Amino acid sequence: MTAATVSEPQNLSVRGQSEKHGTLAAMSSPDYATWLTKAQAAAALAVSTKTIEKYAQAGQIEQAAYRRPTGGPKLAVYNPADVDRLQHPPPAPFVVPPAPPAVRFARPSTAVAPVPPPSPGEDLVRALLHGLRQSAPTSPKSETVFLTLAEAAGFTGLTVTRLRRQCQQGTLPAIKDRGWKIRRVDLASL
Repeated sequence: MTAATVSEPQNLSVRGQSEKHGTLAAMSSPDYATWLTKAQAAAALAVSTKTIEKYAQAGQIEQAAYRRPTGGPKLAVYNPADVDRLQHPPPAPFVVPPAPPAVRFARPSTAVAPVPPPSPGEDLVRALLHGLRQSAPTSPKSETVFLTLAEAAGFTGLTVTRLRRQCQQGTLPAIKDRGWKIRRVDLASL
């Protein structure tokens, strides 16, 4: 028989192993006092205790029930080697992507087609177009017709509060479109 009989009551059980009347496999009993509690394992892996329970159910971490020698309820303890393995996973293997299939190109011909010289009229047209592009004035940025209260305050130098009050009283023509909008020409007449 490979199991040893222990006369004192058992203070541990391993998930997957059954305790039968005080017998326990003699060679497979690690020191559970050095194993990590659920909170310690969760802190080491920076996950919640619920995740530690899921790891144990999935078989990623070995779990055991341990009762301290001083008594008290059984604690779920976790194998520190498994926690360390999850904390520092092995590096992913480097896989070389497959090489693209070799493509054979036809040897290019060494004959080069001659480029005809530009005609005298073509040079004149290119020079004229280049001169026009250089001397053409750039179009000014189109100015918006309506200004917001903040833009109108910057344009006139008046405060936003004063302009808003004038819009509400009707002394400054404006429209309400997600805030007051004032025509630029109305601001110029102030």
